[in-house]
Order: sequence, then structure tokens, then C-alpha cells
Amino acid sequence: VYGTTSTNLTSFTVSGANLAAGITVAPPVGFEVSVANTNNFAGKGNSILVGSGGTVANTTVFVRLAANTDVGTYSGNIVCSSVGATDATVATVASTVSARPVSVTANLLRKTYGAEEPELTYNASESAPFSGSLTRTAGENVGIYAITQGDFSAGPNYSLSFTGNNFEITRKSLNITPRYRDWE
Repeated sequence: VYGTTSTNLTSFTVSGANLAAGITVAPPVGFEVSVANTNNFAGKGNSILVGSGGTVANTTVFVRLAANTDVGTYSGNIVCSSVGATDATVATVASTVSARPVSVTANLLRKTYGAEEPELTYNASESAPFSGSLTRTAGENVGIYAITQGDFSAGPNYSLSFTGNNFEITRKSLNITPRYRDWE
């Protein structure tokens, strides 16, 4: 799920002898690597350096999808390289990032007939990169109008569940003061 660190770690071992430099481990798009299992991942797409040259003992490298990888299916090769050595590749398992669910509920709103239109507001189950606007059924007479999703979106990495609400236009109070006139 987008925004969640993958719990499906895979691993492989690197080693080398007579190396001029350490082994650079470069993940494919969407993945991140580490030599510390669940800690110290280098970040999406960032390489790590294992050892510093000479002999690099067997070292386990862990691989996972990064939490900020966009929705989609990812696979590719991890490239292990060192100066003057032949590159080695390790295929990743195809992994899928699904959309993160987010719920949005429009707030019940009211205005008095003839008053300025208030902004249509909402409550969300969590923060997301919201864009667009809620809309309401057109009309300015006293009555109840539906608040709808309009073009309101949370972006491609979120699955938006929207619950509409009502927008009510209430009667305007009239104060009538009788005025007497002398008709002589």
C-alpha cells in the first residue's frame, strides 16, 4: 500500500576478492537496499557501498519496495559493481504497490437565503495531496441541495472513498414593523 514500507524483504549475498574499491549495490526503480535488514535503507533508488576494496566478506544485502514508491508494479535488476570488476545483476521479484485508501466526508453546511456562499468543507481520514473542489447542486432558493465530489481528488496514489452531505439554504427572517398613517 502506498506510503507503507514493504514488509516483504528479500535478500542476497555479495562478496569479492582483489577489489580496487568496495561493491556498489544499485537498486532498480522503486526499490531500496540496505545491509542492516530493517534499518538504514538508503532510500528509493539510492545505491549503497559494501566494503572498501581488497576482500569483501560475505555480506547480506536486503531489498524492499520504498514507502514512497508510486502505485504500480515494479521489477528489475539490482546491479552490483566495483572498479575494474565485471558487473553482476540480481533480479528482483515483481512487487506491486496498491493505492492507499482515504475516506472523505463532506461537512453539512447551511446558509441563510441571500447570504454569501460558504466554502464547501470536508473531513478526511488522513492527510493526502488533495486537489480540486467539492461542488453542490445549483440553486439559490430555500431548500436542501446535495454536496458532491465534483473534481475533488487525492491523486493517483490514493483510492478515495467519498461521502456527500447536504447544503441547506434556510429562510431569511423578516422583521415587519407596522407603520400607522393618519388618513385625514
